[in-house]
Amino acid sequence: MGDVEKADPNLIVDYPPLADRKWRGAPGYMHYKANWLLIVDNLSDFAHLAFVHTHTLGGSEEYAYKTKPVAIEKLEDGFRVERWHMGAEPPPYHRKVISNRTDKIDRRNIGRMLIPGIFLLDTMFAPAGKGAEKGVAVEGTRQYRNAQFMTPETRNSTHFFWNYLHDFDIDNPNISLSLRNSLEEAFMEDKAIIEAQQKVFDADPNYQLLAIGADAALTYFRWALARRIEAERNAARAA
Repeated sequence: MGDVEKADPNLIVDYPPLADRKWRGAPGYMHYKANWLLIVDNLSDFAHLAFVHTHTLGGSEEYAYKTKPVAIEKLEDGFRVERWHMGAEPPPYHRKVISNRTDKIDRRNIGRMLIPGIFLLDTMFAPAGKGAEKGVAVEGTRQYRNAQFMTPETRNSTHFFWNYLHDFDIDNPNISLSLRNSLEEAFMEDKAIIEAQQKVFDADPNYQLLAIGADAALTYFRWALARRIEAERNAARAA
């Protein structure tokens, strides 16, 4: 786990919505029989929504093939990705907690992955065609804040913590419960795939991953993490 004397409390990530009274959520936990980096890969791949979460988080082929990231920012401590989906159907988990369940929305996701394994996601659903993408404050907009934390247990098992927060009807506890249940349902879809990947690596430790164009964010994250690990090893050798 490293030298305790070198632990710097100032590097602990502070995620304000978790303590902000304007946001409400119900924390969740899962245990994965998989290496934590496979979960990082999954969260870094926005395109997988179309194939894995059609009936939960609202993926579609349109989302995978027609919407493109506005930008993938390669940062020293990870990456930031922003993605818009215009004139979209509300995803199933959102429809469960709103009244206007059939109105089209403009959907924005801003994902931030921090080394070594903290994922933050800002999600906004605004009534379609009202200019939300231009920064216009649109009445009826609903927002979510998603914090996910991976803690390795062993080389092939992980503790996974999350909280999915909302900024509307915060006095209604059923919304937080509904969101947590929806996220858990979606994470179970991911878990089946991720744990199957781990079985491949367990059977063949030399199995090599092959990146494609859509993997730019996760490929960069692994590269940035590898640089940190190598620097740490070099410092240990020098000592």
